[in-house]
Amino acid sequence: MILYGKFVQLYCEISINKEVFVLSKWICSECNHSNNSHARYCLKCGHFKVGNIVKKSTVTWRCPICKVENNDHTHYCWKCGHWLLSEKYTPTKIEKGVQTSEPKPLKKSNANVNNFSILNIIELIVIIMIGCSIFIGEGSIMQSLPYILIWIFFTHLLFSVIYIVSAFFRRGFLAGGRTLLMHVAVLFVIFMVIGFTYGQSANQTHAVASSIDEIKRTAIELDYEDMLRNANGKYKNTYVKVSGKVYHLVNGNQNDVMINLSLDPYSYQAVYIKRKEQDQTLILDDNVVIYGKLSGTIGTINAIGVEASAPVIESYSLILLNE
Repeated sequence: MILYGKFVQLYCEISINKEVFVLSKWICSECNHSNNSHARYCLKCGHFKVGNIVKKSTVTWRCPICKVENNDHTHYCWKCGHWLLSEKYTPTKIEKGVQTSEPKPLKKSNANVNNFSILNIIELIVIIMIGCSIFIGEGSIMQSLPYILIWIFFTHLLFSVIYIVSAFFRRGFLAGGRTLLMHVAVLFVIFMVIGFTYGQSANQTHAVASSIDEIKRTAIELDYEDMLRNANGKYKNTYVKVSGKVYHLVNGNQNDVMINLSLDPYSYQAVYIKRKEQDQTLILDDNVVIYGKLSGTIGTINAIGVEASAPVIESYSLILLNE
């Protein structure tokens, strides 16, 4: 009896762990029943052995008690004798050759990402360069914004063609279609922003023109001494009209200038002009007419180097009279 038990244990160990020494069996092609090698007919359905292909089961069952693997046709664990068909303590099925752990996700190639990143950087550099040149040329963000948006539209249109073609060839038709739809949507949004900006710019231009016409219509001409005495009083924030000759560019720029209202070359009626408009480029001795708002006085030095107070006018419209 002891020898028989040892033989059964040896047989089970060989059939499970040593593939070279597996005792030959054949599987019936009709009912898939496993038969011993010496059987000429299937023990289950009686099908003749000839013509059957011997198949080896890749399934084993791990005993829930001792954790030892048993072959597919074993009903009792060869080590501890546990009944493997028990519904209370069921064994664990193991398929050999099949990966039981979750597969690691494949790393996506960064080649496409790097290519698109380089193109994006180039596009951004081009847009910044063009935007800066337009802004410098126009001198105002509101005036240059519509032109900057137009250049962004055409620049992105050019690069979009590269993105879309690259996506079709590198990542397939589906990825190319998604890329196409995405860039069409981006271009449409930019186009809508351009239209809105142009509308706002046109409305602002119209509003500025209307306000300048209103300033010219309501501006008054004051005696110089009266204007100087009451610049911080009753005439403050009043729209005025003054005519004179430019005799000083403050700090050498066009933003602040000094003009002399007196027609007498030996008399100086100095007015400090803070330009809010860019109607003309001024040089010394230009004759101008200015419409603006009286905003107070400022301490300055007149044309003969004497410290004096001068009225301050914010200029909204300037007319050059040299012609």
